[in-house]
Amino acid sequence: MRLVSRKGTAILLPMGARLLDEAAIDDNLAWLEQYPDAAKAFQEALRLYSRKDPNNFRNLLDNLRVSVEQILKAVLKNRKTLENQKDEFLRWLSAHDAHSQIGNIYHDLLFGRFAQYQNDAVKHNEDKYTTAEIEFMLYLTGTLLRFIQRVSETTPTTKSGSEG
Repeated sequence: MRLVSRKGTAILLPMGARLLDEAAIDDNLAWLEQYPDAAKAFQEALRLYSRKDPNNFRNLLDNLRVSVEQILKAVLKNRKTLENQKDEFLRWLSAHDAHSQIGNIYHDLLFGRFAQYQNDAVKHNEDKYTTAEIEFMLYLTGTLLRFIQRVSETTPTTKSGSEG
């Protein structure tokens, strides 16, 4: 465990792989401040993880999904659920000059495997989570959030057939 201060609030964070912690966890807390709903859900997931209680893992995973859903709602300026953001988000990535293969990664990973995992493991309450699996989902979500946040800092370009 380590203690981090964010906006005058002390937060206990779990320690894992130092480089990943700094890039995908610690820095995300600062980067997400402009997306308070996403930040709140991500911080709650971290708080639950710090307890290392398997009884909290389902809620932790749900908070990770909510954090992604909330950042998408913010950058796309809509109120759609995560599952209903795919087409608009992929157009948004393209309009912000993300490489087409990055769009494919989000298509396959976020709207495919990530969503399916959330459906199978969280929605249907499997309650069969390993600590390694939970840590993987934390880092994966942190990476997904960070890229969305960084892309949101760029100005959309005008491409035929694209919306930003």
